[in-house]
Formats: sequence, C-alpha cells, structure tokens
Amino acid sequence: MPTTDAIKQLANQELSKRFSLANRTQVAPRQTGMMAAQPSLRSSLSEFLRDTVDSTGLGGGYRQGLLNAAGGIETAADFAPFVGGSLALDDASASFSQGDLLGTGINLLGVVPGIGKVASDVATAARGPIRNLIQDSFPKSYKSSIIDPYVEAGIDPRTFTAGSGANIGDPRSGQIEQNLSTQLEIGNNRMGEVDTINLEDYEGYPFVTSMSDRTAAGDEIVSINGVPVNMSRRGGQDFMFDPENPDLVWASDESVVLKPKGEGLSDVSLFQFARNMKERSGGLDPLFIPWTMAPTGADFSQVGEVMLSYARNGMEPAALRALDKDIAGFIPNWKGIESPESLADFYAASGDARKAVINLMDKKYVDQGSLTSGQARYSMADEKQKMARDGNLMNVGQIDTSRYPLVGEPHPAYNTALYGEGRGRLENPIQVYEMMPQAAALGGMVDVMNPARNNLRALEMKPYGGIITEDVLRGIEMRRAMAE
Repeated sequence: MPTTDAIKQLANQELSKRFSLANRTQVAPRQTGMMAAQPSLRSSLSEFLRDTVDSTGLGGGYRQGLLNAAGGIETAADFAPFVGGSLALDDASASFSQGDLLGTGINLLGVVPGIGKVASDVATAARGPIRNLIQDSFPKSYKSSIIDPYVEAGIDPRTFTAGSGANIGDPRSGQIEQNLSTQLEIGNNRMGEVDTINLEDYEGYPFVTSMSDRTAAGDEIVSINGVPVNMSRRGGQDFMFDPENPDLVWASDESVVLKPKGEGLSDVSLFQFARNMKERSGGLDPLFIPWTMAPTGADFSQVGEVMLSYARNGMEPAALRALDKDIAGFIPNWKGIESPESLADFYAASGDARKAVINLMDKKYVDQGSLTSGQARYSMADEKQKMARDGNLMNVGQIDTSRYPLVGEPHPAYNTALYGEGRGRLENPIQVYEMMPQAAALGGMVDVMNPARNNLRALEMKPYGGIITEDVLRGIEMRRAMAE
C-alpha cells in the first residue's frame, strides 16, 4: 500500500498538470478595462499598499479590496470572525470543515505550504489512504461505512443526508444500497456546449456573487427506477445557459433580488447591489459568478417536486390519500397530489413548509413507495458538481442592469429573475474567497482555498462582490503555481 507521502507526491503531479501555467495568458504587463483608465493612480496605490499591507505577510492579493472603489472595506467588515461564528450557531453543518473535492474525482487541493491535504484519483490501491485524508471534509459523525461507498461512487455523501430542513440527520446506513442503485433516465437535452472562458480577459470588471444550489439544468428527468417523472431540470449554476431562460442570468426570490426601501431598493438587494457595482467600476455591467452551496441547498429548489412527481406515478392510491392528508398539515390549501394545481400550491408555500414535506416523505413514506430525500437530490444533481467543493466558482454570466428584473414565474421555485446572459465556464474552479481576499483577511482566514463553514455562512446573508484586479488574478495564479 502506498504511503501518505507517496500519495501526496502523485497528487501534486496530477495538480501540476491540472493547474500548470504553461500555455496560459500571462497576467502582466497588461492594461484592460477600468484599469487602463487610471494606471498612474492604481500604480501609486499599489506601491503604497505593497509596503504596508504586504508587510503583514498576507501577500499582494490582499491589496484588492483597498484598491477597489469606495465601499469595499465597509462590505468586508461583515466577515469579522465573530460575525461568521454567531451566524453559524443555528447551522446544522457548522461542526465540520470544508473539503477540497474537485470535479468527479477524489481531488484534494491544498496549495498552502504545510497544509498537505492534496490528493487525486490515483491508483486503486491508494483509495484507502485517500479516504483517510478526506475524512475531515464531512461531518465528524460520519463513519467510514457511510463515506466510503458514496465517495467510491463519485458523489458527496452529504447528498444523502436524511430528511430535510431542521430535521436532517446523517445518511442512513440501511439505505446505501437503495440510494446508489437509483436508476435515472435523463433526456431531452436542450443545452449545447458551454464555452470555456479565461477570467484574465475580464480584468477591471466588477463582479457579484451569491449562493447557488447544485441542481442541473437544460434537460429532463424522464424516469427514476422506471417510474415516469417527466420533470424539467432548471438549475442551479447552469440556469444562465439554459435556452428555456432566454435573456435571464439568475433567478431567486423577490425578497432577494428586489428589496424595497422607501421609494427605491435596499443596497443589499441583488439588483441594487449590481447597479452599485456598475457605478463604482465606471459603467461596466457586473459579472455574476455564483458559488456552490452544500448538497442539501437543493432542498429549497426542485427536490420536493421530484419526490411528489415520483409519488404520483409510483405510490398506491391508499398511500397517496394518507400522504395528501399529511401534506395538508403543512400546506393548508393543499388540493391533493393528483390535482393539476398541486405543484403550484407546493411552490407557493414557504421554504420551511416545502422542506417539511420532503422530510415527511423521506421518513414516513419510503416504505410505501416514496423516494428518499437523498435519491431526489441525486436525481437533481449536476454531474459536474457531484463532488464539488462548497464555495466553488464555476460559471460566469453578466447582469444587464439596464433592465428591471422580471417578476413572475421564471423558475419553478423562484419568482424573480435578473436579465443578462451566460458568458462561459471557468476551465478550473476558483474558490469564492480568492476573489475577495480583503474579506478573507478581515475574517481571519489563513488559507482562502479552504474556507470554513462559518466563512461561507457569512456569504449567505446578502450579495458580495468586488473588482477583478491584477492582484486578484496574480493571487489565483500563484496558488496554483505553488502546487507544481
């Protein structure tokens, strides 16, 4: 059996290939976008901050926030350590650190010297030690008997968290075979290939980020385990590329996208924040680069719809009648699962009510023909994100701030959408705090590649953003060079 050092060496060789700087566009010297307008001012600030901020040993990337337009520092104050800690007190996942899983392999990325948690999907003989290295990626209560079979299958074990909402629990050991034997028929693909883009081509642009679930888009679940479902998958990250959403870049709840304040909108509404970023950058519409949530984040979206659609076609009439009675306890106007209005009633209910229905079906009706909540998450999961790290940046769109958001039914679970378009997909994932190093510094983070749950929890409270500066790009490039 290979030693741990041997595994790390093999992993670093793999990372060197994945993140090699060979054939990449060089970051400097280059002047594009906003940076070209005031090169002397930026240069003077950069020199000053190099002598002050860099003396802390944090590196040039941490100058980014100080070089941004007014507002960067006041925004970053939200990341003070005590804020993240207090917000995480009610989070059921606060007890575990974030793993470093990339793509569909077992690729652990820790490029800060001394971290050493680096691995890739090397020889089969090395899988045991690799599983030991990623043990800390999941809740401490997870046993290897839970982690191993799901990791071997290439999917994050948290996908199969039991229940939903406030009543979640560890994946049930007795359901592993049932979950992993789930047969999906996916069809009617309406989304073509997505262009790969280089973030360096957007130097000087403002960006906005917000959380994104891992659900797929651009196709349809035809059946699960042979039971007809016929449900369109709408995303998630790929919402911005789905032709079913022309001219739209993102969907969320109206209270998130538009938050009235007096005669205008609150600065913490997604749309107003985007307009403010445009103004601060000198008139450039901001990019929208969402970050990946934990697998259970999908519960707010279409997971319940999958379970209801499956139940309608797969459960016996007596079981459906009992289920309808129980659902009415959470959704008082529930007309029955056979009603053509059932899904509309389900999505009109609160997020907590929808999660309560998922929890009900997972705990009470699995033996009567219901899917487990884990099977439903698995059926909705984007293949590219089944082993993704929390906090990953993957897709890049651009918000059209000249158009007021669409309020109506742009998405089954969300009633408001931002106009814009998808620009492309990053060749390799970037961690969200790499784009906001000033926030990381104020939050006391040492390694922006490995944000703790508290750090990501802070990002859930409102939109954040910044400017894609040369320093940010150099920091991203440097971290990958250190893996070579």
